[in-house]
Amino acid sequence: MEQSRVKKILIRSVDVTQYNVLKVFEKELCNNLINMGIKIDTIKIGDTISPMLCNYYDLCFSINGGLLDMGDYVLKNYFNIPLYVYYVDHPLWFSGRINRLREQHCIVADDDWKGYVDRHCQLSYEADVVMPAGVEGIHSKTPFKERKYPVVFCGSYRNCLDILRGIKEQRESFAIFLNHMIEEGLKYPSLTIEDIYNRTLEYFKFPLEDDEEYTEFLSACGDVESYLRGYYRERAIKLLLEAGIPVEVYGEGWEQLDCNRKELLHCHAPLDYREMLDVFADAKIVINVMPWAKAGFHDRIACGMLNGALVVSDETRYMREEHLHEDKLILYSLQEIQEMPQKVAYYLEHLDEAAGIAQKGYQWARENHTWKNRAEQFLRIFQRYQDEDSKAAIR
Repeated sequence: MEQSRVKKILIRSVDVTQYNVLKVFEKELCNNLINMGIKIDTIKIGDTISPMLCNYYDLCFSINGGLLDMGDYVLKNYFNIPLYVYYVDHPLWFSGRINRLREQHCIVADDDWKGYVDRHCQLSYEADVVMPAGVEGIHSKTPFKERKYPVVFCGSYRNCLDILRGIKEQRESFAIFLNHMIEEGLKYPSLTIEDIYNRTLEYFKFPLEDDEEYTEFLSACGDVESYLRGYYRERAIKLLLEAGIPVEVYGEGWEQLDCNRKELLHCHAPLDYREMLDVFADAKIVINVMPWAKAGFHDRIACGMLNGALVVSDETRYMREEHLHEDKLILYSLQEIQEMPQKVAYYLEHLDEAAGIAQKGYQWARENHTWKNRAEQFLRIFQRYQDEDSKAAIR
């Protein structure tokens, strides 16, 4: 990689989150940028910020836009440097932050999310796409055939009926709107949340005045995304159990799952992100159910691969375009999710074949989906905008 002219970056440190996911992302990114010779400093809510200090840096970076919660006064009067925000969740959850500062450089983790931001958020710059990366654990990986856990799933359980009950408590007309969105998503699971939203707006002939109203109203529909993600997460685990396949689940709430063959469901406490890596390093198969992202990737997939497991995931456009299926991981369709347990059972019975795919997945992830890869990609994005701004200043 050519020498970057970006030398000093100020990072708004993420707040503590469930499983420390974003903290790990931040640390991995910072360590790799430092290894490339970049000076990194971090700030958090409550820190004293000096305008002169801010101007010392080439840019400011924030994961999921926490910096934008520091207030309009800080943003307008203290930050005279470019702000880059990496949204690793759907932008619908961050409409307030995105709409607060039009000058931000928005980076998202799914190609469809880029389309959504470019169409509706009216930022000064087009969004960029950076897929999530994975982390390879520090402990040695167990040889594939000797691994302790046949099938592992990491993630919390939230009863979909609870979500529906919450929707029912909304204003009646809004509840009807949300329920129609859910029906569309279950009928057509390949649609993005924006597609589902647009179809429902059209169905009810619901007028929205402008893009800001469009994004704010979609952000109020977050329960739909939560329901669809939860429904297929629950469906995947139930189908595996009904097929007689034991599953180790790590996360909150799984003891409450109402299902057949519950004796095959082995519930464990939630894991810190780095503890998850050790479990993946001792698992034959890691099951992934994507959040409602149809053109992206997920760090759980990369982590499973980097720790030597065979990953079984629902497909996205990115994974199909990268030709990952049955070469580096196993893909299934949400539309035909009932076929997924047959694939899992096959590879549990054909461990040599499973180990071969897992090894190819490991090599691919080492080459493409580490935080070193992401640090290099972020620097290219930073450099491109710096070059464009320099040319504009000359003109």
